[in-house]
Amino acid sequence: MKKRILIVEDNPWNSQLIAEVLERSDFDVDVAMRGNVALEMIETSMPDMVLLDLMLPDINGIDIAREVRETHDDQTLPIVALTALGNVTMRKRCMEAGFNEVIVKPVTNREVIECVRRYV
Repeated sequence: MKKRILIVEDNPWNSQLIAEVLERSDFDVDVAMRGNVALEMIETSMPDMVLLDLMLPDINGIDIAREVRETHDDQTLPIVALTALGNVTMRKRCMEAGFNEVIVKPVTNREVIECVRRYV
């Protein structure tokens, strides 16, 4: 069975590029462009991994990660931040919120695939 990756990204161009790379590598991909939709998708069809943009129009990615970690008792769902804000302070905030890793945009195809394969 293919692993399912949830991409949470409000930029359609970015989400499409990442989705295409993952689909070519034999992953199933779902895309959410808003945080509230992502939270609903995580609850209804638990993905194997979440690639989560930090800056979304409704809920920021850090709050989403915190909510997911508080809602689910275990840490088995890998959550990776996708952000243009790669400074030390932001990385620390991400890790404190429960992210497994931070990838700084712009990302390469190779970075995405290697990251996903580390967790699923």
